[in-house]
Amino acid sequence: MKILHISDLHVGPYNPNLDNLETVRDFCVDRKNGLDVVVCSGDLMDRCLTKEQIEQMAKAYNFLTSNVGSKEDISFEELLDQLKKADLSGLPEELRKGLRAASRDYKEVEQEFDRHANNEYRRIFKIFRQLPQQVVVCPGNWDSTNFFDYAEDMNIHRTIRDINGLRFAGYGDSKDMAPMPPTRTIGFSDKSLFGFLRSVDPDVAITHVPPYEEVREELIGDKVKRKKIYRGNFAARAFLESERPILYLCGHHHDDRGFYLVNPGKAETLVNNAGNLGSYEHSNKDGTFTEVELDEDKRIVSATPYRIMDGKVKTAQARTGYDLRNLKQAEANAPK
Repeated sequence: MKILHISDLHVGPYNPNLDNLETVRDFCVDRKNGLDVVVCSGDLMDRCLTKEQIEQMAKAYNFLTSNVGSKEDISFEELLDQLKKADLSGLPEELRKGLRAASRDYKEVEQEFDRHANNEYRRIFKIFRQLPQQVVVCPGNWDSTNFFDYAEDMNIHRTIRDINGLRFAGYGDSKDMAPMPPTRTIGFSDKSLFGFLRSVDPDVAITHVPPYEEVREELIGDKVKRKKIYRGNFAARAFLESERPILYLCGHHHDDRGFYLVNPGKAETLVNNAGNLGSYEHSNKDGTFTEVELDEDKRIVSATPYRIMDGKVKTAQARTGYDLRNLKQAEANAPK
């Protein structure tokens, strides 16, 4: 089986370019019989609101949550619904007007967010549905609940897919909050991530967040800096150590793109961060993605990185250009 892995498209009304995704589509169409599955590990979306709209939303949210209490543990969306139906005649006039105005301001921003998000997801999934391979998509922290209206059968968040004898399962989002209405956040929990993935025991695990790891190389643009950096998600790492999937696909940290082995030589897992397919501030401007091949015995036999330069797909170089044997040697020789 050959799996193509993309991540971090970051498409939005203020960053609408779909050129790299269209290049990947053409690459997949040309290799119709040479690829089996396309995986996207999140952050399809980018910013959908202006600075002024974000400030308006935050001001309204803070006013409402500070002035409306409830004995029950309810969501903010339920709070808005209750406020819409409530009899506020007994409240001071200034507070009553403030609540109505804040509710109106919040809903105004929410509607504008929905308009942009729905439009961008519509464009993105239209291209996904042109791929001849099976496609599975996991949301990231920039993705909203609007994602599920368009992902449909492609969604892998908290879902299992058995494809050609391999079990795929995913858990999306992250703790890092993107600027969006609180009523549109997907929600992330370390406990839920660990519990779900451990309970389904996938061969291929897909999350937006990378597992916690010591990163010995950091890419700044195309320049490599050798230093120790510790980052990633502890729950993802705990699952990785507990269950040992064959392959772990993730994104989120654009400059940590590449491959590394966990528990090499034993029940090893190949972890792949695909980098960013879309252009995003302070990140690699060329889109990157990867391809991983497994044999009939579910063993990984090759892992190939690609880069899109001037609209053309090229095999990437430097630290990610390994076949599995060279990757194991690189792991063994890496400076401690």
